[in-house]
Amino acid sequence: MIHVRQVRPADVEAAHAVEVASYPPEERDTIEMFRRRVDLFSEGFLVAEEGRRLVGVLNSARTDDARPGDPGLRDGSRHVVAGRNVIILTVATIPSHRGRGVATSLLREIAARARLGHIESLLLYCHGDLVPFYRRHDFALVGPSRVAFGRETWFDMERRLSTGDDAR
Repeated sequence: MIHVRQVRPADVEAAHAVEVASYPPEERDTIEMFRRRVDLFSEGFLVAEEGRRLVGVLNSARTDDARPGDPGLRDGSRHVVAGRNVIILTVATIPSHRGRGVATSLLREIAARARLGHIESLLLYCHGDLVPFYRRHDFALVGPSRVAFGRETWFDMERRLSTGDDAR
C-alpha cells in the first residue's frame, strides 16, 4: 500500500536518491535544490512510501507566473510564498514501482492540497512522451516550454483547479 505524506528534513537524501534513479544527470536537480525546497515550501514537497521505503517524490514551488520555465523556480530564488499557482518541479518514482500508481497518488495529493490552499492552477513541464500521462490527470498541453536543460524538448502543461475539481 502506498502512503503519501509531506516530506521531513530527514527524507531529503532518500528523496534525492529517487530523483537520481529517475532522471539523466543533465536533468537532475541537486540535493541542495531539494534541501532549499524543503526549507521554502515543504507543504508542496511530498513523498510516497511503501512500508518504510520511499518509492516516489513530488516537489513544487509557488509562483504567480502563468507558464513554467523560470529558472529561478528550480533553484528556489523565485518561489513566491503566496503565489497563485503551484509549479510541479519533480515527479519521480523508483524504477521497480513504476506503473503501480505512485505518481498518480502524488498528483492526487498535491491537487487536493492545492485546492485547499486556493491555488488557481497546477503547472508543470515534461517531455513529450509524458504528455498522455499528464492528460489522463486533467492537465492540458499548453505548448513547447521555454525550459532549456537536458537534451530533449520540454512541454508546458496546466491543470486549472476549482473547488468543484475532483481528485483524479
